[in-house]
Amino acid sequence: MADIPLQPLLFQDEPRLARLPATPLPPPSMIVDFENNLMSHLLTAPDLDRLDTIDRPRLLNLYNRYRALPTSLTDDQKALVYAALCIARHSQMRDGPATAMFDPATPSREDVTYYHMSKDAVQAWNRPSVDALCTY
Repeated sequence: MADIPLQPLLFQDEPRLARLPATPLPPPSMIVDFENNLMSHLLTAPDLDRLDTIDRPRLLNLYNRYRALPTSLTDDQKALVYAALCIARHSQMRDGPATAMFDPATPSREDVTYYHMSKDAVQAWNRPSVDALCTY
């Protein structure tokens, strides 16, 4: 059975998403707190209970590895972490308006940034895996 690449069928930018500007992530001195907050939100927010297909202990384990030793993650695992951060940031934005860290007049769209990071990581992986499937 030949490997069929999934990436052309999935993760296609919708026209509205392509028009949204991606917000730069916080500087290295602030990124850990920012992402820890996102992961905490993902694991505890009641509106995200519908994401019961996510293996939360596995995701938390991957996130802890991402924090402690990011080079230990494969591209598909990084894509899953980025996708989780994307979902969490999007959920936070639905709860109230967010502004960009460096320009209060600009809407904050770190969810778009994490979306692109996830898409790029899973495309770099470019083969089937459970983590890649969960990312999609």
